Amino acid sequence: MNERELNNLSENVRKQGLGENTMTDLVYDPATGEFKQVSKNETPGQGEVVTRMTEEGFALRLAA
Repeated sequence: MNERELNNLSENVRKQGLGENTMTDLVYDPATGEFKQVSKNETPGQGEVVTRMTEEGFALRLAA
């Protein structure tokens, strides 16, 4: 992931954490160990959608 993609990813995670709607889902790919973004209507292929974790907050997700 290049710096521009990483900045875009972090900005979307920030927005989701603030409760703002974004048109992307955050997907964790265990094969690469990286996060990626996909359109909300797109099937992520390999990986797990973890957007709820950013929307609800990491601390809440870890405590659950």
